[in-house]
Amino acid sequence: YDTDGTTELKYVVKETSGKSGYTVVYGDDESATYVQDNGSVTNKEEDTEVTVAKKWLNADGSTTAPAGATVVLSLYKGTTVEAAAASTDAIATITLDGTADDEGEYVSWKARFTGLSKYDTDGTTELKYVVKETSEKSGYTVVYGDDESATYVQDNGSVTNKEEDTEVTVA
Repeated sequence: YDTDGTTELKYVVKETSGKSGYTVVYGDDESATYVQDNGSVTNKEEDTEVTVAKKWLNADGSTTAPAGATVVLSLYKGTTVEAAAASTDAIATITLDGTADDEGEYVSWKARFTGLSKYDTDGTTELKYVVKETSEKSGYTVVYGDDESATYVQDNGSVTNKEEDTEVTVA
C-alpha cells in the first residue's frame, strides 16, 4: 500500500539488460514494454530470411521454363560472405518446379528460406547467407545475378538458367 495506507501499489517488471541478437517479449504482446504480476519475459532470437528468384533464358530469347523443369537451390551460411560461399554443407534446400507451395516456393520460381538465425552464437556477428543451384538442367548454364563468373547469389538475387546455343551443321 501507498503511504496513505489505502491505495494498493502496482508493480511492473522490465528487463534492463538483454542479450545481443535477441528481442525482449513481455507476455504474449510483442508491442508491450513491461509485464505485471504472473506475466512472462521471453528473449526471442532475432531471425531473418533469404529470397531468390529463378529465371530462365532460352536460346530463342524466351523466358519460359522448359516443360517439367525442376531445380534445387541450396542455402549456405558463414560469418562472412566468403565463408558462406566456400561452405560445402548446405543448411537447407528448396526444390522449385514453377508451382507455389508451402515448402519454400512461395510464388512460381521464387524461393524463400525462413527462420534463419540472424546472428552467430556470439550474438553480435551477423551471419551471411548465399544460395547456389545444386542441380543441373542439361543444355543450360547457371548464371548468378548478372555475373557469369559468380558462383553464388545473396538475398534478393536471381539465378538464371541460360540455354546454351547449339550449332547445327547442314551438309
